[in-house]
Amino acid sequence: MRILYGVCGEGRGHAGRALPVIHWLKKRHDVRVVAGEVAFEMLQKNLDNLQPTCSFRLIFRDSNVCVWRTIAYNMVRARMYALSLLRVLQLIHNFRPHVIITDFDYATNWAGWLTRTPVISLDNQMILRVCNAPKPKSAFAEFVTRVGMRIVSPGARFYVVLSFIPCRINVTNAIVVQPIVREEIQSLRCTRKGHILVYQTSPTSSEIISVLKSVPYKFSVYGMNKIGIEKNCRFEESHKQFIKDLASCDAVITNGGFTLITEAMLLGKPVLSVPIRGQYEQTMNAFLLEKNGLGVWSKKITVNSIEQFISSLPKLRENLSSAPWKNLTKWKIGMTIALKKAKKNF
Repeated sequence: MRILYGVCGEGRGHAGRALPVIHWLKKRHDVRVVAGEVAFEMLQKNLDNLQPTCSFRLIFRDSNVCVWRTIAYNMVRARMYALSLLRVLQLIHNFRPHVIITDFDYATNWAGWLTRTPVISLDNQMILRVCNAPKPKSAFAEFVTRVGMRIVSPGARFYVVLSFIPCRINVTNAIVVQPIVREEIQSLRCTRKGHILVYQTSPTSSEIISVLKSVPYKFSVYGMNKIGIEKNCRFEESHKQFIKDLASCDAVITNGGFTLITEAMLLGKPVLSVPIRGQYEQTMNAFLLEKNGLGVWSKKITVNSIEQFISSLPKLRENLSSAPWKNLTKWKIGMTIALKKAKKNF
């Protein structure tokens, strides 16, 4: 089977989970890959014949997603998006894929829709569209997110939805599977060495650092674009060191990004999730994390929220040890089902 695989370039999580899927598919099929900016930079080290595309970008203001600036910024880039779509359409014309698999990538989504090529959606975002999962109350943010999802993805033939909690689907052409976790994470030998890993991906103010310095605990901090030691905070940027710190930390403080939350959960590391304000998908991840007793959701990093989180670590570790979702191969079953259904169309 000829497969075109598209990877969203907003954030690093899409590329991280795409790589094991692509390697698995390549053992059986002819696979071509297109990826957005950040994903392209990550995947080009491991894949040949990778084609770059543009990805929609989020614009932040004071660590919040600014809706109107995001709309304006992406409108300015409209010509780039159109050219990327045309390049993908040309690739489809030359490669003639039997099916397109897309991880929230607009170009492959729309190219599949325009050429009537079967599209399989593989991501966690579609939990909002095809599942009956509980969600936080934020009508405007949910509306904006749903509109954004429609812009990125006009629809798919089949949905493989990644989720760290069991949830019911409300359509017949979908399956919910456990998260895809990189092999380098699965193979880690975990310890607890008395530090908390802090990871921030949005522009942040110095106020977070001052909060961390006020808590009597050691922190390994990533995403601040600095290296060094300040009081009880060790600032790092190395990916290799990040993996080591993830394996040895007592817990994780991060935003609402799906990938790090699921990797930490697998390793038995409780998470304090502080989602980027205005990014509803992250808020939903944090909401589901807390609702199921697998972590804590806080709207802001404060001394009080961190201290309460630290006091709850024993209970959270107990809950994580009995989490029911640790079948890390179920995504392969989901993809096999989706590919069989797609195969009926050619």
